[in-house]
Amino acid sequence: MISKRQAIYIPMKRRAALNWLRRWDHQQEGYMPFREDRFRVMGDVLETLFKGPFAAMDLACGPGSLSVRMLERFPRARIVAVDHDPVLLKIGQTALGDQGGRLRWVDADIGSPSWARDLSIPRVDAVLSTTALHWLRPRELRTLYPVLGATIRKGGVFMNGDHMPFGRDSPKVSRLATSWVHANTRNAFIRSKAESWEEWWGAIRKDPEFSAEFAERLGRYPAHHSDEARLSPETHARFLKAAGFKEVAVIWQRMDNRVLMALR
Repeated sequence: MISKRQAIYIPMKRRAALNWLRRWDHQQEGYMPFREDRFRVMGDVLETLFKGPFAAMDLACGPGSLSVRMLERFPRARIVAVDHDPVLLKIGQTALGDQGGRLRWVDADIGSPSWARDLSIPRVDAVLSTTALHWLRPRELRTLYPVLGATIRKGGVFMNGDHMPFGRDSPKVSRLATSWVHANTRNAFIRSKAESWEEWWGAIRKDPEFSAEFAERLGRYPAHHSDEARLSPETHARFLKAAGFKEVAVIWQRMDNRVLMALR
C-alpha cells in the first residue's frame, strides 16, 4: 500500500492510474470473492516448482493485477504481461511501469494464431491466466494451446483460473453450483459495495485521459464480448493434452470456480 506521505511523490498521472487499478480490483472482487485465493494458489505452485529466478507470462493480463502480485511475492521473477485492451494496458503501464525492468507489457490479440511469433515472445517457465479464456471460442483455444506448449519450457506449467462448468453428465451438480455462485456473488457485492462491471467502465470512459484508448478499443471491439464458451475442465484438458501437455488437473476450486494446471 502507498502511504499519504509516499503519495506526495507520485506523479499525478500515475496516481490516477493507481486509483483506477484499485477500483478495478475492487470491482473484480465483487464478482469473485475468492479471487485472491486463486492468485495465492498459483503463487504456491510457482514457489514449489521453481526454487530460483523464473520467467512467466500473464496471459490476458488486464491492468496487471496478477502480474504485480507475483512480482511482489517473487523478487527475482520476470513477467511478460499480454493483453489487447488498450484501456486496461494503459492503466497497468502507467500505474505499475516496468517494475525495475522485470515487467514487460505486450499488446497482442491472443486469438490470432501468429501473435507470439510476430512479437518474438520469449520462452517462459510458466503461463498464467485468470478470468479471461472463457471469452475464446473452442477453435481459438485449440489454436492457442499449442502456442503455449511451444512457449513454455519443458518442466514448465500453465495455470488457468476461471469459472469452468460441470459436464453435461452432472446436471444437478451444475444447477447447485450455479445457484451457489449467484448467491455468493450477490452477497459479496452487498458486503463490498463494489462497482459493477458496467459502472466501472462507464466511469473510466468519462476520463479524458483515456479518450484515445477508448477510440482504439471501439475499433478493436465494435460490439460487447461474444458469448462465453464456458468449457468444462475436461474439455480444456483434452485440448491441452493434444497440444503436448503431459498432465492436466484441477488443483483448486470453489464449486465451478477453479484453477486448472497443465504440466509441460
